[in-house]
Amino acid sequence: MNIHAIGQNMLYGKVGHFFIIVAFVTSLAACLSYLFATLKRDKHEQSFTWINFARKLFILHAVAVVGIVAMLLLVIHQHLFEYKYVWETHHDLYQLITSFQPCGAAKKAAPYFGCFGTQF
Repeated sequence: MNIHAIGQNMLYGKVGHFFIIVAFVTSLAACLSYLFATLKRDKHEQSFTWINFARKLFILHAVAVVGIVAMLLLVIHQHLFEYKYVWETHHDLYQLITSFQPCGAAKKAAPYFGCFGTQF
């Protein structure tokens, strides 16, 4: 049971969680569909059906990934501090894109800028 304070906006988190589940399930299903298509190469009609199904799943997976990125951008941009990630990495719009990567990766990629580009 989740208990939330009054006035917290949990819709973005729920939609983002839904997109994560859809992306995971569709990636596994597309992978299996492509596998079945390659196993049925001799039977062109069955192979074609599996390939079409896998392509539709892959498109749905891409839409879910774009939805995940959009929800994360909205949560960070609107400074919804009920999410721990936003609480730890709240920045202005200029540094919004760099907050997608974890702090350790940012230090390895750009040691001169520090964590999330906050130290110049």
